[in-house]
Amino acid sequence: MRVIKRLRNKMVVTVLVIQAIVFALILMALNMAVGLSVLQETKASLRGFVDHDIPILEKRHEWVQRRMKDIPLPDSGKARHDPEKPIEEPNPWRQFFSIMMPFVGQRHFRNNFGITYDMEGNFASILAAFFPHYTDDELNSIIARGLELDFVDKPQFLFTENETFLYIKMNTDRGSLVALADFTREIQTAGHLLLISGSIYVLAILVSALVAWFLARRSVRPVEEAFETQKQFIADAGHELKTPVSVVAANVDALAGEIGDNKWLCYIKYETQRMARLINDLLYLAKNDAGRVPMMCSALDLSRVVEASVLPFESIVFEQKKRLELEIQDGVQWIGDRGGISQVMVILLDNAIKNSPAGAQIKVSLSMEQNRRGQWKFGKGHSHPVVTVYNQGEGLSQEEMKQVFKRFYRGDASRARETGGCGLGLSIAQAIAQAHNGSITVEGQQGSWISFSLHLGQKSQPRPCLSRKRLG
Repeated sequence: MRVIKRLRNKMVVTVLVIQAIVFALILMALNMAVGLSVLQETKASLRGFVDHDIPILEKRHEWVQRRMKDIPLPDSGKARHDPEKPIEEPNPWRQFFSIMMPFVGQRHFRNNFGITYDMEGNFASILAAFFPHYTDDELNSIIARGLELDFVDKPQFLFTENETFLYIKMNTDRGSLVALADFTREIQTAGHLLLISGSIYVLAILVSALVAWFLARRSVRPVEEAFETQKQFIADAGHELKTPVSVVAANVDALAGEIGDNKWLCYIKYETQRMARLINDLLYLAKNDAGRVPMMCSALDLSRVVEASVLPFESIVFEQKKRLELEIQDGVQWIGDRGGISQVMVILLDNAIKNSPAGAQIKVSLSMEQNRRGQWKFGKGHSHPVVTVYNQGEGLSQEEMKQVFKRFYRGDASRARETGGCGLGLSIAQAIAQAHNGSITVEGQQGSWISFSLHLGQKSQPRPCLSRKRLG
């Protein structure tokens, strides 16, 4: 079931990554397109304001100034105001910016205005179709900043404390002119659009995650059913084969007692034992895939467990004229299943002995290793026990190291026939390591040496880690 779960999770993650990238690109393109479009329109508006409206507004300003200096009296010669009341001075700002002259046309440049300066660099006037929506302090700040700007004929950005402008500064017959377009609201709108786009993006990813999870479950259901059928077949076949294999082995022993040993009976016995081991391995993997392998975890002296696992192999190593070395750190405490760890050690040692020539060195080491980057499963900032089985020999290529933990994988068929392996030992060892929140890694140099390292996850306290389902 773990395989199916990993497959489903990979499908969901793949779909989410693809959709996240696609949605991000679409929303980024949309925001960039809108932002560039608004920027180009604002630049075009500012250029049109400079080319077409500034001359009209300058004439308007001159006309209004003349009107403010000389207000003609009516034909009757009487004043338009009560002689008892003082004449109220007109407000030039209000009078100027409250008038919409017919010749300005239908283009309402509310955010565009110009500032003129005389030849000496003094402020002269403000040219606008509508009164700018700024306070006196803001206008004075903009006027002062405008005087410091460089002359540019293409729209550039100007940033003030509260506003953002596009501006053009140019020389005129009477001095200089700074034309500005307020870009603050456009930036605020772009920010709101970006916020809305981000919200839509997050919502779309959440909806996509739910849909992907639902579709992934439906998609892997046939695979799950086929996988369950395969596991059930392996389990049933293993149970059905155990009985005849046991009967054959018993009959071989009985026949050997009557007629004595001969090479034919030895062949039968050897193949029967090999078949029995293969059946047991298949049953173990089938039960492990179903989560039905029971494990009893308890506090262990891992140093003694490793030493006890190595002792039975000392005589075999001696007979084959090989050298066995131990580098076991004393007092390594750990929590796990003693039988499972011993089984892993038997598999790794048996593999090292079978795949090393006479006179080769075989070394078993145990130490506490500081967690490296990426070893999140062992606990950040802690150390974990590592058991390494090293042997000199032909070793494996890099490609073979990637395949070595696959079931029934045998890199060299002729060597596999000599050693009698069926390609399941390392798969079982890896399964046991993963059940202990660990893993087995392999490294080496082809033609020289190879080593397998069992990394065990650190547990904080003894606990029974029985499987979810007990063997029935």
